[in-house]
Amino acid sequence: MKKTIETVFSMASITGFFAVMMILFVTSCTPKESKESSNDSVSENSIKDDFRQQKEELNESLEETKNEIDDAIDDIEDKLNVNEGPIERNLEEAKANLEMQKAKLEETMESVNNSAEENWSEVKTEADRAVANLKSNMKEIKSELAEAWADVTES
Repeated sequence: MKKTIETVFSMASITGFFAVMMILFVTSCTPKESKESSNDSVSENSIKDDFRQQKEELNESLEETKNEIDDAIDDIEDKLNVNEGPIERNLEEAKANLEMQKAKLEETMESVNNSAEENWSEVKTEADRAVANLKSNMKEIKSELAEAWADVTES
């Protein structure tokens, strides 16, 4: 009987030992999973924040470019009263060109505003390209206007 009690006690000790080990194992695994889940969540949040920040910065750049176009259009409208036939036509053409550029810019702004993380890379690339083209066109138009206006004021 003494051997049976020792065997039962040994079995209980072994079972208890394994039970304690299982509990320790399970509890030690749980925080890791939570940490990984938490890290995934943090990573996902930082990606979303990065997307939002890039989107905001691009919108600011687009708005700035739109303001430049508006200023150039206003400048042309102020100068349209020169009553010089050819120069007035050039100013009207430049104004029409700027209004067309502004319409393209507004389409780009809408595309950026409607973008999602899934298509952001493509939208951003297209928007960056559009802004570069618009700024290049703006420089060209401003240069042509400055030359035309210099001709008017010298006459």
